[in-house]
Amino acid sequence: MFSFKNDDIAQIGAMSIKYFDGAVDSRRKIRRLAETLGFNMIHATRLEAVFSEICHFSCRNDSSVSVEVSIVTLETRLALCFLFESKAAINRVPGVQNFFDFTSYEEDMTGKTRLQVIRFLPDSGLIFNDEIYDHLRTIVTSPSRTELMRILQEKNNELEDNARALQDEVAQRKEAQMVLEGSKRRLQDITDNIPGAVFQLRADNQGNYVYTYISDGMQAMTGFSKDEILKDAFVILDRIVEEDKEYVKNAIKNSFFDLQPMKIVFRYNSLDGSIRWIRSQSTPHKTVKGNVVWNGVFFDVTEMKQAEITIQQSEYQLKSILETTSEGFWMLDNDRHTTQINPEMMRILGRSKEEIIGRDFFDFVGEEHI
Repeated sequence: MFSFKNDDIAQIGAMSIKYFDGAVDSRRKIRRLAETLGFNMIHATRLEAVFSEICHFSCRNDSSVSVEVSIVTLETRLALCFLFESKAAINRVPGVQNFFDFTSYEEDMTGKTRLQVIRFLPDSGLIFNDEIYDHLRTIVTSPSRTELMRILQEKNNELEDNARALQDEVAQRKEAQMVLEGSKRRLQDITDNIPGAVFQLRADNQGNYVYTYISDGMQAMTGFSKDEILKDAFVILDRIVEEDKEYVKNAIKNSFFDLQPMKIVFRYNSLDGSIRWIRSQSTPHKTVKGNVVWNGVFFDVTEMKQAEITIQQSEYQLKSILETTSEGFWMLDNDRHTTQINPEMMRILGRSKEEIIGRDFFDFVGEEHI
């Protein structure tokens, strides 16, 4: 691991990513960070993709990854530094070695791994003063949509607590019912105007499931109306793609017994014939009758998943072309350092990949030939 003196490092912020929780928000933060630091569109997109790949690789098997972001001075140049910490073998993520200028990896006795990656900043003319550093910290540490949803959940719980308290205090049932209906209307106004759908699901020990609340946003994702879902919870559960059903059933079962938050992503056969990717996160609690109730949200992440698949396919196609073409391919960064090279160009230069990556273009080609 690279170590830096206090004068050579400026801490920007830290992120903690669990499963798919916050993945979209984190990618957007990294994209904004890269663009602010002056990376061009290609490098900003690549940085976003590699960062996302590391996070997704780290968060498999319901694990998590923490990321520390900083600006460091290395070899008299400013660079962007990420320090990932996870239980996954994150050094195996493809593309890391090729994209970053420096990488360092270590594993401790507990199996926790740390991956440090560094990318030199482009010469964009950006002046790094207190104002710029504060702006960078805002980008990294500003609340994500997931955190905002947590606040909404807390407000929802607060509304429910207030409603219960009013029911105890109000002498007449009619007055208590009016207060409760008012609380429901306010909650309905909130939930109908947020992305995705808010739900409350109740389950008993006999495997019976009932949606006791669902917001209007669910119809856009599934094709079923709110009334249809409230009448029969299995219009949702039965249309989960067959290959994902066992995974979803096990997640519900585990959350039912250990009362831990449930975070899942699954494919769903919508009524319009399309297959939608849906992300769900919810928090369970046990009622006095022994039932378990989940309060949570659904998000349609189809576009995000399709974009990921498209990026993966494009990268695979590009890699296949570069590996098999009879033409030499040589990619440089803004400082003429080699970032990518194919086998044909290695053959032309008579050098191995390790001898070329990171080296200056003019180490191999004289300026008089340009």
